[in-house]
Amino acid sequence: MRANPRIYIVVFLLLLSTESAYSADFHCVDGSGQEIYISDSSLCGNKKNKKVVSPSPLTGNNSNYGTYLKPFSARSPWNSRPHIYTLGGDVIPPDAYEAAIASGSFSTSFFTASASDAPVTIYGVYDQDSEMVRDLVLPHWPDNVSSANGSDGHIDVLDTTTGIIHSFWIARLNDGKWSAKLYAWSRIDDSGFGDPAHYYKGARAAAVPTSAGIIRVNEIDDGKDQYDHALAMSLTYSALSPVPPGYIYPATSADSSYQANRGTIPEGALMMLPSNFDLSKIASSAIRKIAKTLMSYGAYVVDRNTGTPFVIYQEIGTAPIAQWRQSADTRLIRTALRQATVSEYLDANGIPYAPTTKQNILSMRGIYQLQMGKVKSTYDTYNQKRTWSKTSEVSREFIYPFSKVEWSKPVAGDTYEVVANTEGGAKLELQVKGDQNFDSGPLKDGESKTFQWPEEGHMVIIIYSGIAESSSVSGTLIKK
Repeated sequence: MRANPRIYIVVFLLLLSTESAYSADFHCVDGSGQEIYISDSSLCGNKKNKKVVSPSPLTGNNSNYGTYLKPFSARSPWNSRPHIYTLGGDVIPPDAYEAAIASGSFSTSFFTASASDAPVTIYGVYDQDSEMVRDLVLPHWPDNVSSANGSDGHIDVLDTTTGIIHSFWIARLNDGKWSAKLYAWSRIDDSGFGDPAHYYKGARAAAVPTSAGIIRVNEIDDGKDQYDHALAMSLTYSALSPVPPGYIYPATSADSSYQANRGTIPEGALMMLPSNFDLSKIASSAIRKIAKTLMSYGAYVVDRNTGTPFVIYQEIGTAPIAQWRQSADTRLIRTALRQATVSEYLDANGIPYAPTTKQNILSMRGIYQLQMGKVKSTYDTYNQKRTWSKTSEVSREFIYPFSKVEWSKPVAGDTYEVVANTEGGAKLELQVKGDQNFDSGPLKDGESKTFQWPEEGHMVIIIYSGIAESSSVSGTLIKK
């Protein structure tokens, strides 16, 4: 028998009158039988079978985002709560081991560097954004840095003087010298995910910092019944999808060998527990806290492991959760987790917003060819622009770029706007060759052009230096 929704709404209002703010989750069943999860019954409209499921608390203190203890912006997917979403039907299959919450050798540590810390050189590292192997010099590096002992060797270091997270994979200290296989960086106050222009922002396979979504030392025993952010999760081959490109929005990359996967879930997917999941069946209070977080925020799939259905990551240094008693609880979670498709989020301040793939697709990285002049530009990764030193005549350079991110590739017939951001008299020109050609002409700082993307269109970026002590150029290209 269907319950009277008016009774539940009274209960919902009573809950709102208590000290903690609550948001009740509703199921709205549309005409096709699709079940939509939503946090406000009035938004169900004319959909059938409105009913309240158990309420879950919203974030209380929403200040100080974009900091070491609360990484990324208030509107980051990591700090946003799904508001309107549907859940898929695919189940994470069992594998060689039980699902786990892990703080050991395959997790990560998150360090801070300050102005008083000395510089360091990281030898022989592949800089993913600059697309080159180099000896990376960082201005500040704390003495207490140590990498995870596992084969991934993750380290994240926040330089508090710049707000940049330096993220490493297979970092090792040998004979007093640091080396690493891969380096990427992100700002502490941005989204915590890559974007089409700066597509690799961390050392996880999904191109996010390894510090994103981990259970932190300061929050594991904070007295709350859930974490105030989405969690980071890896899946194994049997769950992950082999379908190209191996990832979906908001992820911008995946494991390079994704085609060896055998499952259905891409990296970048948000995994959630349904809001009617029975928390009372979880024996461990620490795992119950994780389960409640999975009901409210979910976990983003950011990496692949070997043989474990899922792993949720704790910061190295946190106490192990439930230890050998994990299996029964994580098995219940594994069988109930589903992939969420989110049409609206609430950010950390409770403001609703819709996720969007309309992001800048114009990157300045790559090897530019000098056509005119004597001084070649260099790529400034931290400012995402190309710079020239002193020039006495104009340098003209060009490149044929290509999109790194599948979900952001231009669509023929759609409208785009290119905007130049330049200093020192530099200019930006965009050409798009196709069945109809577009040429912006040289654009000065702040100038823009709007155009329709042609069939089979491919870009040419042309940059012009100023005649000055220094000059620089970057730009944006965003779908309207």
